[in-house]
Amino acid sequence: MKSSFYQRKKKWLMLLVMLLLLYALLGYFLLPKLITQQLKKQLNATYSMQIDVAQVRFNPFTFNTELVDMKLTDLNSHVWYQSDSASIDFDPTQLITGQWRFSALQLNGIVIDVATDSTGKVTSPALPEAIEPAATSELVDFAISNIVIKNGRINVQADHIKQNYAVTLQDIQIESEQFVMTDKDSTFKLSISTEKGEEMIFNGSFNFLNQHIMSQFTLNDVLAQSINDILPDEALLDIQSGLIVAQGFIDWQFESKPNIRLDSITFKDIAAAWQPGITINGFQANLETVSIDTENNQIEIESITSTAADWQVSLPLNDAFDNQSATETTPREQTWTVNVGQIKASNWPITWQIQSQPLNSKMLQFEAIGFNNSAPFNWQADFKLTADEARLRLNSQSNLVPLNIKTDLELSTLNLKTMQPWMQPLSDWQFTQGILNTQQQLSFDGSELMMQGKLNIEQGMIFNDITQATAQWQLLEIAAVSASSLSQAIIFDQISIDSASGMLPDVPASDQIADMESVSTVDLDPDRSKTNSDGWSIQIGDINYTDKKY
Repeated sequence: MKSSFYQRKKKWLMLLVMLLLLYALLGYFLLPKLITQQLKKQLNATYSMQIDVAQVRFNPFTFNTELVDMKLTDLNSHVWYQSDSASIDFDPTQLITGQWRFSALQLNGIVIDVATDSTGKVTSPALPEAIEPAATSELVDFAISNIVIKNGRINVQADHIKQNYAVTLQDIQIESEQFVMTDKDSTFKLSISTEKGEEMIFNGSFNFLNQHIMSQFTLNDVLAQSINDILPDEALLDIQSGLIVAQGFIDWQFESKPNIRLDSITFKDIAAAWQPGITINGFQANLETVSIDTENNQIEIESITSTAADWQVSLPLNDAFDNQSATETTPREQTWTVNVGQIKASNWPITWQIQSQPLNSKMLQFEAIGFNNSAPFNWQADFKLTADEARLRLNSQSNLVPLNIKTDLELSTLNLKTMQPWMQPLSDWQFTQGILNTQQQLSFDGSELMMQGKLNIEQGMIFNDITQATAQWQLLEIAAVSASSLSQAIIFDQISIDSASGMLPDVPASDQIADMESVSTVDLDPDRSKTNSDGWSIQIGDINYTDKKY
């Protein structure tokens, strides 16, 4: 009996070994072929894609499958995906529910090409316009839990934004309870890091069959200079450093453009240059509720607030507006419309470089209501010139496309002695004292800067460095001041001087200026005009004295 038992046990063991051997042979050699055939069938039938794999390895004991040198080709015969290796673990216990469930998918050395056309439709990978119902009924219930991608690169070409935009990914991790290829939403968490240390996190759902994604997202420490890669060349903006943090939501049906909402955007320590002539450092700002409608090219921003920025402005800025001249015969295409409900800024130091001489100021307050880059909007600003506590207030209506700016300017208590470095090239006379107050109306249409208004100078004293002459007065009022950048003329007329003494000109009343509306028609005595090396002239009209002293 005992011998018979051992013989039966030996037979069962041999049968078990043979079954294990057969199982191993089938797993190691047959199943890889079946996997390859099934992948080719499913991808081709459903998505018109072709798959090429150099080698498929399957471990029947760990249920690990590895695909070596895999390539996916879309229906346009474009290789949009390739990887050095793809390893995935299979969970056979879920087969009893009819589901092929996989976990721990690891992709190494991937290269993915993603492209959109000018309408925002995804063209790479090229997918069928629609999936036939018959095809969907034949789909395998397929699910993946976790996906890890290392040493990957995604090449993005977005023709509706800017061509040849590329980003290199350092690490991608995807966590999903159930990534499926049927008509079911798969929840996921996607973490992406770039080689520059930028981090993007997405939390949402994805329907592979309907090519639709909806997701919350967070951008952490995104390098601000990355924006340069998507800005149009005509923006003339070069962002050099700084970080961006943002939170928002994306809704994207792949056959159309995405809709993006940013709940908040924070700019940290931005340094940038707007060519030519304007630089900014230490820019801090918060944007609230930004909606980006890529279908209609519209951006809606609820508010922008900034409390820190250090500006350098070199004047004149004529070259910066050459492309916006009102005299252009072919108008530029307005691709995006930007609306901002409210813009507020405060405590911005601004250094004005005028004829290579710095003038320090601080913008105490700036506010714009209803900003629009293609329609008129109103704004106001309050500046303090730090050298002498002078105040400059601006109230403006502006239009950016086409460029047209109309501004009411009020300047009070400006110490003219501090302004002498910029006034010297225009006259032989130097201000040794004097307080300027002025109200002006400015207009600029991209080709001509014009000014009209009035001014007064209290307690003035001037000195002529050539003749050594000195003049002073109690109050000088000019009721008509005008200037034009086209004619390069500054005209002072209707002048009254109270309690004047020193070497002052005695001008006949017949030299009055009749028409202050047109600067170019004024005909003044050459002895009372001054032209500097840049071609600008200062022209003086009627002067009346009260209580003049010699």
